[in-house]
Amino acid sequence: LETMGAIGSNPCLEGCFSWGTKQAKGGSSSCRQPPTNGKRKFSATKGGPASWPKTLYLVRHGQSAYNEYYEKHSKDPMNLFDADLTQQGEEEAREINRSALLPKDIELALTSPLTRAARTCLLALPPGENGAKEYRVSAVMSEHLEASCDIGRPPHELAKVFPELTFGNLDDVWWYVPEEHREGITVAGASIAALAHADFFHEFLCRYFAAADKKYEAYWMQNCEVLKLKVDNPGCLRGPMEADEEENAPLKEEVAPPPPQVNEPARRPSNGALGFNLLRKEMAEGNPDLKPAEIARKASQTWKAMSQDERLTFMDRVKVNP
Repeated sequence: LETMGAIGSNPCLEGCFSWGTKQAKGGSSSCRQPPTNGKRKFSATKGGPASWPKTLYLVRHGQSAYNEYYEKHSKDPMNLFDADLTQQGEEEAREINRSALLPKDIELALTSPLTRAARTCLLALPPGENGAKEYRVSAVMSEHLEASCDIGRPPHELAKVFPELTFGNLDDVWWYVPEEHREGITVAGASIAALAHADFFHEFLCRYFAAADKKYEAYWMQNCEVLKLKVDNPGCLRGPMEADEEENAPLKEEVAPPPPQVNEPARRPSNGALGFNLLRKEMAEGNPDLKPAEIARKASQTWKAMSQDERLTFMDRVKVNP
C-alpha cells in the first residue's frame, strides 16, 4: 500500500494507493493492470503474495475540538494545533466498536498520526480481542495542511499519549513531508481499516472511485462515518500519475489504434465541482474585501462542513442554471 498526500497546502491528492506486484485471478475487467516498470516501484509484500480482493474500511475521525469550534464560529481559531476529540467525538468512535461497524477480522488498522485520528482508531478498534491484528501509524495519512488543527506534534509527545501505538518511524516534523521523501507502506492482508480525514478521503474517493460511482465525485465523509470499499486487483487504483509509466512501458504485442472519435463533446465538470464553484462565487460577492485565497479557503471549509443534502441544493441550482 503506497499513499501520497498533499504537496504543500494544496488540498489535492497527488498520489495513489499501490498494492504489490502479484496479479489476482478473476479481477474486475474494468480495472487496468499496472505496468511493472517505470517511475514507481510496486513493492512485493513480505511473507508471500498479496491477498486479493482487498476490502477497505475508510473511517473518518470523530468530532474534534476544531470541528466543534468551526461549526459555531465558521472560522479557524488559529491555535487548535493537533486538535483532540471532543466528548461527543469519543462517543462516536466508541459507537463504531459497539455497533460492530468494523468486522473482527481487520488485519491492519492504518491511522494518521494526528491525535483525532489516532484516538478514534484506538476507541473504534481497541487493541485486544476485537481489535486489529496489526496497527500502523503513517504520516502519509495525515490531513492536508489547511487549518491549525492539521499541525501535529513530535513523535515523542504522541508516544506518551498513545503508548499502544508506535511512532518511531516518524520524523520530528512529519505533518509536512515533501513529495520526494514520501515512502510506501506494504500490505499483505485483505482487510484494512484506514483512519484519516475529510479532505484526504474526499480527494482519494474522487480520484480513484468516482469513475465507477459518480457519488464519489464530491463525497465528504461525516465524523466517524465508515465506508466499505472493495478493490479487486492492483489495477483498480490508478490515477493520472500512472499515465507516464504506461506510455513508457514496452508493448508486448501490436495493438490496433482505436478509431478516431469525431466531434467528441468537451467533458463537463462534475456537479460537485460546479456546486462548489457556485458557493465560492456567492461568497466572493458577499465578501468583497476578502482576497481570492481567503475566499477559496472559507468556501472549502464551508463546503466540507455541509451535509450532503445542503451540497445537493447547490448542485441542483447548477443543473437548473448551467
